[in-house]
Amino acid sequence: MDDFCIFGNDKERIKWIREQIVEHLDGLRLKIHEGKSRIYTVKEGVEFLGFRHLDGTVRVRKENVRRFRRRMKKLQKEYAAGRIKIDRVKESLVSWNAHAANANSLRLRQELIPVFAFKKGERAELEPCVARRFLEQ
Repeated sequence: MDDFCIFGNDKERIKWIREQIVEHLDGLRLKIHEGKSRIYTVKEGVEFLGFRHLDGTVRVRKENVRRFRRRMKKLQKEYAAGRIKIDRVKESLVSWNAHAANANSLRLRQELIPVFAFKKGERAELEPCVARRFLEQ
């Protein structure tokens, strides 16, 4: 385990718990990454495991959405050039959809996934309407 979060209502108690963790890790010759370790308010939210956790909601990080768009554009070019098969495209779509489904992201996925059509020459193998199927999996 290398990532963890501690939640609480008492800021002083959280600081004390953090100190205890630092002491324990020192005994194991490990350190907390100072740049990534801090106390957040619920209003700010916390980025953790690829998501932004806010009070009552979980969102996909913007950087993850940008990366997905770049990856899909790259896959479109590779597929059009015949360097990859449609199964590789489907694997990537299913994987990202499953990841994003862990957040409150239905509308994001409904808007984002159908945008991508994969064509080889004149024939489309994965039309935007077919891509919607991945949203239901």
